[in-house]
Amino acid sequence: MHHDAQPVKLYHIPVELPIRRIYSRLGYRKATTQVSEHEQQTIQHILDEGMLYCQLSGVYLRRRIERKEEGTIVLDTGTTWNSQQMARFLSTSTEVFLIAATAGAEIVEQRDRLLQQGKTFKAVILDALGSEMVESAIQWIHDYVGKLVRKNGRILTKRRYSPGYGDFSLENQQSLFSLLKLAELDLRLTDHFILLPEKSVTAIVGVE
Repeated sequence: MHHDAQPVKLYHIPVELPIRRIYSRLGYRKATTQVSEHEQQTIQHILDEGMLYCQLSGVYLRRRIERKEEGTIVLDTGTTWNSQQMARFLSTSTEVFLIAATAGAEIVEQRDRLLQQGKTFKAVILDALGSEMVESAIQWIHDYVGKLVRKNGRILTKRRYSPGYGDFSLENQQSLFSLLKLAELDLRLTDHFILLPEKSVTAIVGVE
């Protein structure tokens, strides 16, 4: 593993439409919510159209953990994370994968257009679609890098950790943004460390 290892970009991430999770996000409960045939067709039509606005892309980078101290993780890049929970999460890991995925700007722009037009139902469905598609994309990358390490007899942590979760502050988004060169995927970071376009996620996975 070299210090100059570059992030690997992934375009057109092939994920299926996560229909059940979208329904669940929309508040439909399998046992109690009756959805008419007509309503299902309407939702499906909106989702099919929404898929055209989703441009799923992602990136991953593998780095070595240089040292671990009480509540501190230092990567071979010099990046330092101060977080008790992150240190526990990576307690048996010697390396990390930094990963990110985005559904792109179009789906967000289309949702906002629909809201301005007062088409709330459609906008809410597109919002759920964007959220679940990017979730599927980050899971796809997680699984993909998992296959890479299994060839060398290593395994990944089943879970992944994102900035803003637990005591791993949102400010850590800054280090992931620069290490993963997310600007090259047309992502931006606000002054409050929020990723834009908003249907974008970063995460850390441990290599054990």
